[in-house]
Amino acid sequence: MKNITIKNIDKLVGTKIEDRILYKITDYKNSLNEDAYVFHFLELNSGGMCNGWNKEQHVHLVRIPKYNTDRYELFVMGLHGGTVIELELKDIQNYQKVISAISISLGKAHSWWKGYK
Repeated sequence: MKNITIKNIDKLVGTKIEDRILYKITDYKNSLNEDAYVFHFLELNSGGMCNGWNKEQHVHLVRIPKYNTDRYELFVMGLHGGTVIELELKDIQNYQKVISAISISLGKAHSWWKGYK
């Protein structure tokens, strides 16, 4: 049984968030066998190598396994600790709240990469 479903989530494809285009949304099972959505953002054309902040970014949305309630976390893959945002079921059913959470998470990733240089 799928433990995360957002109706018409594909309507977000093409949305620009933090100067990136959301070009694809996939669903998959993570290493804990939890259903997850992955929001795929295009790389930024920096005129050079695409690494760090410029590379393609993946934002994951997954149910928090330690809770038996409808609580979820959203984070940029590879920077979980610094980009994680907790959401409730009512939040992920609202497109604007999902976009806002993705924007915050990507913003945290961007700040991390700026500090890393």
